[in-house]
Amino acid sequence: MTTVSTAPIPVEKSTTVRSSIAESRPSRSSQPGPPGPSHPRRPAEPHGLELRSTSPAEAAVLDSPGLPRAPAPVRAAFGWLGRWAPDLAAWAGAALFLTPARFRRPPREQRWLEAPEPFTVRAGGRRIVAWSWGETDRPAVLLVHGWAGRGSQLGAFAGALAAAGLRAVTFDAPGHGDSQGRRSSLLAMSDALLAVAESAGAVAGVVAHSAGAAASTWALRRGLAEPADRASGSTLRVVYVAPPAELSSYASTFAAAVGLPPEIAGRIQRRIERRFGVRWDELHSLAVARTQRAPLLVVHDRDDVEVALADGAALAAAWPGARLIATAGLGHRRLLRDPEVVTAAVDFLTGAEVATASA
Repeated sequence: MTTVSTAPIPVEKSTTVRSSIAESRPSRSSQPGPPGPSHPRRPAEPHGLELRSTSPAEAAVLDSPGLPRAPAPVRAAFGWLGRWAPDLAAWAGAALFLTPARFRRPPREQRWLEAPEPFTVRAGGRRIVAWSWGETDRPAVLLVHGWAGRGSQLGAFAGALAAAGLRAVTFDAPGHGDSQGRRSSLLAMSDALLAVAESAGAVAGVVAHSAGAAASTWALRRGLAEPADRASGSTLRVVYVAPPAELSSYASTFAAAVGLPPEIAGRIQRRIERRFGVRWDELHSLAVARTQRAPLLVVHDRDDVEVALADGAALAAAWPGARLIATAGLGHRRLLRDPEVVTAAVDFLTGAEVATASA
């Protein structure tokens, strides 16, 4: 990969990384929901622009994201409910917050799903549809999609991993793709990941995108890496693509996007906390990151208009020994099928050195 730095990110000091791959358009956000918010579009920067990765404290005040505004009728309805029926507004807001959009698979993803073996597991009482590439007796790398995504979005990684001698396994999270349910959450995604991992057997690594990275971090806290350690004495390796750093502001950001008064955001958050029995701050990825020992590679694009590069830099800074690759021009989703990104991820997962260029 050209002109990228993958040196470990120190927590107290900042380093310089170079962007790479400046050819394409930023992705668009189409679904209000956690955790793929969109901040205002910024013009593309020239190829080779130097970018600063930051400590978590610095990153927290940079590139604060925001969701696109909901259509006027939706904002008007939620605005009226927020003023005259706040409990009903909080109920409706929480329901929408936990309902991901479903999108059709484009032809390239349909082709990717022609080769693997499909299978199903159960998680939270729901049927989870999954696919496996490669020999079933080989260690598996789990491919985890983001909010309103599909497992097939990571199909470019699957073929490369199978060619490298690993097994690739992906799945549609609850409420997504072909799996059961209408609503979902980071906890439900984490449950599904753990169920797929148990079915897959020996797990060598994880590649996770956007909200899938937050769900994977929660699964790591719940012991996802332990079976790999017990089976082989090796440490599971992790690649996060465009990960969010923290979730504390998402309820208020969501409320603003759909036209709810600010005070309703707290009601939405408390309603969701009661439903799942988990406090919002327990899902803070940075706090969990500081306790992890799995090797981590973060890949994040400068032109991501859904999750800011500062999020990926903050997560890499908090995670001991993590590496960061900053790209340009790929946005939030094209990263998932860029050949150089895929190669860097597979090299990292197989223990090969990630190419480093001097800044």
